[in-house]
Amino acid sequence: MTHRRGIEQGHNIPPETPEDLFCIARAFQYSRALHLANNIEVFTHLAGGPMTAEGLSERTGVELPALEKVLIAAAMGLLVTDGERFSNSLVAARYLVRGKPEYIGDAILLTSGWWDRMNELSAAVLPPPPAEGARPEEIWHERFIRAMHDYASTGDAELLADAVDLSGRRKLLDLGGGPGTYAVYFCKKYPELTAVVFDLPESESVFREVVESYGMAGRVEFKPGDLDKTPLGKGYDVALVSNMMHGYRGDVIPPKVFRALVPGGLILVRDFILYPEKNGPLAAALFNMGIGAYSEEEMLEFLSRAGFADAACRELADHMLITACKPAG
Repeated sequence: MTHRRGIEQGHNIPPETPEDLFCIARAFQYSRALHLANNIEVFTHLAGGPMTAEGLSERTGVELPALEKVLIAAAMGLLVTDGERFSNSLVAARYLVRGKPEYIGDAILLTSGWWDRMNELSAAVLPPPPAEGARPEEIWHERFIRAMHDYASTGDAELLADAVDLSGRRKLLDLGGGPGTYAVYFCKKYPELTAVVFDLPESESVFREVVESYGMAGRVEFKPGDLDKTPLGKGYDVALVSNMMHGYRGDVIPPKVFRALVPGGLILVRDFILYPEKNGPLAAALFNMGIGAYSEEEMLEFLSRAGFADAACRELADHMLITACKPAG
């Protein structure tokens, strides 16, 4: 996640780009990490020296899985970690340790109390749930798929298409590809490439709209299905798995994709992935706090167990990109 200098520091710099607007929309995640860590006195507990997440769990009384999510997010400037123990950053040691002369933790606690007030305002401003007979889950799903197109079409899809070489590849599987935007951009760049977007049946209407708007209906097709039940098919020589390998899917997806690829086939995994020490990057740390993210080492292990080889990982804007191959032999 690219943070625009000034907005996060409270300066009056107006947004100019979609990324600026995305930064404003997501800023609450980082502030919540500060609120939670401060309100349970993490920084004060660390005044005596580094501690493990387990030790902090005992000190704070907070269950380890939830606390670890907060600590990983707080490690983006508020805490320092080597992957095992956490310690205060310089700014936290100066301002967030109770008893220090410049302590401001009570003021931070006060601002965290505004959270509920904001939720009350949301309830007063936002429309009520749809009337009986409407299908709110269908409305939400459509908005979600359209949101995925918003992210992809404002730079992410072009960036990804430019980041990998698919010369000579002929058939792309875009697993959970929703609106089909990434598949479209790959097909635009590689004229001999065709693509199949595999997603839930309720995604198809938005997919049709998006793909037709790019004039790609003849080269990008939709395959409806459920990842847990529907076969992916075979004969693909490249597969894209974008923002799909989190939650329970780390062990589920690689074997399915491996079987769908031809020998020598390439898998592209683009996701919010934590560094091995789980001390960044910021976007992955915040995503982990809300939904969950794997580390680079965990992702590589999932791919290796499925049979993939020659894996490589690199940062790509606010995501990580892992490439690996199905052995040709």
